[in-house]
Amino acid sequence: MRNIILLLLSPILIIQGIWVRTRTVRLPEPDGQRSGKSGSGESLRLLILGDSAAAGVGVNSQEKALTGQVVSRLSTRFNLHWHLDAKTGRTTYDTLQVLKSRQAENYDVVLISLGVNDVTSRIAVLDWLEHCSDLAEILKDKFSAKRIIWSDLPKMEKFTALPQPLRWVVGQRKDHLRNALANWIRHQESVELLEFPNIFESSENKPREKIEDWIASDGYHPGEKIYVLWAEQFMQHLYIND
Repeated sequence: MRNIILLLLSPILIIQGIWVRTRTVRLPEPDGQRSGKSGSGESLRLLILGDSAAAGVGVNSQEKALTGQVVSRLSTRFNLHWHLDAKTGRTTYDTLQVLKSRQAENYDVVLISLGVNDVTSRIAVLDWLEHCSDLAEILKDKFSAKRIIWSDLPKMEKFTALPQPLRWVVGQRKDHLRNALANWIRHQESVELLEFPNIFESSENKPREKIEDWIASDGYHPGEKIYVLWAEQFMQHLYIND
């Protein structure tokens, strides 16, 4: 039934896909340091790896982005050596090729933001999981990663830059890849899934959040509030699962 629906929608989806690519505002990657040392205490080496969200698109400085939020928090407890290797448009396969060409280093923790560009590509799920597996292996073997923390895929069905029914279709494919990723991670050593709370669900004590208050002006990338939440969830995950 799902395949029949997609077939019937395909002319509309093609037109909407072209429209999104031509009309969506292209936000730049923010300025700021992409490697450094800070803090004092026990040594910790951190690599942040991934796509435009990892690169901080959606805010105007790295201090407000994921890297800056994480570094400021970890520096209160560790002598932190950190590096950001991220670029807009990168898929998991692209990142794997980058790591193959990089000089070997040792990292205690690797935080990954990848998958959105795989969702919007035509890659088969099994091929994507193979790239995920290869990425994890090179991080362990070449970069001596002790913990690989893979960020959950965002709720792409909430991206206001995507019109309906394209938004629904993208959300369905995201769920498919996300569930495959979570199942794969459950069977891996030293690879962990960083899950996010559903900020858009209301309850008796919490009203429903507006997506516009959380995402960037392009309707696609994280805003500063999401980067703050992302860093806080990472810190909680890091300590709880330490």
